[in-house]
Amino acid sequence: MDAVFFSRFHPAQTPDLRAFRTALVRPLATCLLALAVVLLVRALQTQSLGLWLSLGLPLAVLIALGWTGYWMQQTPAELHLHADTVVLRSVWDVLTGRQPPPRRLLGVRRDHDRTHLFFADVLYTLRDADWPEAERLVARLRDRHSSPEDS
Repeated sequence: MDAVFFSRFHPAQTPDLRAFRTALVRPLATCLLALAVVLLVRALQTQSLGLWLSLGLPLAVLIALGWTGYWMQQTPAELHLHADTVVLRSVWDVLTGRQPPPRRLLGVRRDHDRTHLFFADVLYTLRDADWPEAERLVARLRDRHSSPEDS
């Protein structure tokens, strides 16, 4: 393994349940806020709230749980640079110990605050704000996999 880079979302030594709970806060707050707005409007119109409470609350929690699971599976937490391949592990992969297969990097393109990694079947965009060692990461990627569009 040549180099390993960690994003700000990397759970490190955080227990699984705590990492999931931390990731759940924002989606749950968003869903409950939406439900609160609907309930407020219905209350101001003097309509019943029972159905909205009994169905809306579990639905909001289910949506937040699904949103969190999806986010954890899609958000890169680790990037392993090998000689000619890259392994991107999501937050979910790190928590479950899963090792995704290495992918051959076809190209790297740099925008003003993000880096695009081109693989055969997918494109990943890494925001500089999410990677504490972004400058070193970009330099290592460019050394190995430079493309003509790099600027």
